[in-house]
Amino acid sequence: MAPFKVLYGRKCKTLICWSELGENKVLGPQMIQDTEKQVKIIHDRLKQAFDQQKDYIHNVFHVSMLRRYRSDPSHVLEPEEVELNPNLSYEEEPVQILDCEVKRL
Repeated sequence: MAPFKVLYGRKCKTLICWSELGENKVLGPQMIQDTEKQVKIIHDRLKQAFDQQKDYIHNVFHVSMLRRYRSDPSHVLEPEEVELNPNLSYEEEPVQILDCEVKRL
């Protein structure tokens, strides 16, 4: 038995190929075109609903994915002495060049 029938006690009537009593049933290519139109409408509405739901989703991480931190003395950073000028400014010196790129026009 279909899940819809179990829940609601009747067959599911979808908008695809659904005609009222007394209407002439559409057969052949016209039925296929009508069905394609209905599927397109349903697809567009599902896409719109999905896009609206996407606005509510935030980037999250689960605590279960975290690992316990193990202490490591190499992770400890020693503070560097900074020489201040009389006007309380200092000169920055690069420690290491991380990336270099030459662009030619």
